[in-house]
Amino acid sequence: MNNNTKNTNSKLVPGVGRIPFPAYHGDEPYIFISYAHADHEIVFPLIKEFNDRGYRIWYDEGIAPGNEWTADIAKALRNCTLFLAMITPNSVASGNVKNEINFAIAKKIPFLAIHLKETVLPDDLELQIGTKQAILKHNMTQDEFVYKYTNAFARFGLTTEEREDVKGPAEVEKDDQTAGTSSSKKPLLIAAGVILLAAIAGGAMLLNKKPATETTSGDSQNIDVTYETDKDDSNSNAAEENNQEETTYTFDDSNDSEGVDNYLYDRKYNGVNLTKYFGTSDSVVKVPEVIDGYPVTVISDSCFEDHTEIEEVILPETVTSVRYRGFYGCTKLSKINIPKTLEAVGGYSFASTAVTEFNAPAGFKTLEYGAFHDCYKLENVVLTDAITFIDRETFSGCSKLNKITIPSKDIDIDIKAFDARSKNLTICGVKGSYAEKYATAMEFAFEEYK
Repeated sequence: MNNNTKNTNSKLVPGVGRIPFPAYHGDEPYIFISYAHADHEIVFPLIKEFNDRGYRIWYDEGIAPGNEWTADIAKALRNCTLFLAMITPNSVASGNVKNEINFAIAKKIPFLAIHLKETVLPDDLELQIGTKQAILKHNMTQDEFVYKYTNAFARFGLTTEEREDVKGPAEVEKDDQTAGTSSSKKPLLIAAGVILLAAIAGGAMLLNKKPATETTSGDSQNIDVTYETDKDDSNSNAAEENNQEETTYTFDDSNDSEGVDNYLYDRKYNGVNLTKYFGTSDSVVKVPEVIDGYPVTVISDSCFEDHTEIEEVILPETVTSVRYRGFYGCTKLSKINIPKTLEAVGGYSFASTAVTEFNAPAGFKTLEYGAFHDCYKLENVVLTDAITFIDRETFSGCSKLNKITIPSKDIDIDIKAFDARSKNLTICGVKGSYAEKYATAMEFAFEEYK
């Protein structure tokens, strides 16, 4: 964003208006959009498309009047799940966009760039984001672009299934086509009034209910997220009570797992993210399963980076993702158990380690760029059919890689995913898939997956 005051005079954008939608404010995962105001005519339709697909979006139109602009931006940046930079000649010349990029890089916020126009990056930005993941929209068809960004967002843990309150593009288009003339507006207004009355009644019911209670039984703590109706509430009935939803979380309430004192961490979405390991002497590290009564679910960016003393890591059966550079540069790390709960491996997360094999568990969905770059002892890799794209440098520099199994028939492989150093590589894939074509073109052996 390239103005020092909020742009209140932006022009109408066809099909969008001056403001595409209210910016997201809340605790759920969301995307921070960085762009130049001069590009709003090409940016707004795009972020509206993201919003219509169900992604939560924050952009600077969401700054409340009277609030400190830089403070709001810093807060939104710090709490976002993904920083998304819209790259154009205007944005790379914007001081504010550069500041936002610098902040995101410094805070190690997951980063993605979408190049809307062919743009030469200035030296300072080239140094900052030249190696970051990017999508060159200006060189793609719309179908290719949708495929790329939905897959990229999924790698960062963002899916359209997270939003049930927003209609998809097809539903919006259908509504637009079937929207009636003035004669059809009356039933809609009546329906809206019924919904409003139901919402008011629902709110009144909640005001008359007791808060959630906690009960302890045996060695575990059960937190029952329920509401009980006051005994003197004459408006309650058995049907309403039977329709109440109950969610129960069970956590071990004895003592936190051993080794907790060696970590910085934060708690999000009923799980713990390990943000920094500062132990110095252990060659074998057993990652805690529980901290503050909550399961450890995420190894965050650079958590174990450059801990060259570590030779083995034991991950608990609670970890779902290892994020960007999670174990990068742990040059002696040769053994790491892969829990069945693991779903995602971030960019360069195991790069420059001594791991010898990777067998993806059944629920594994996401493999990001450079994940095993320069793993000089890696010999065998088995992926799942949910992996449909192998990005650049994911297995480059793996000189001992003998075999990779790729079950997906819809696989796409970046030209730089492997390199000539894996000269003895055999790609085991579906006959007739792109994996076979890639193996032939790159002069790797091919074996049919059965």
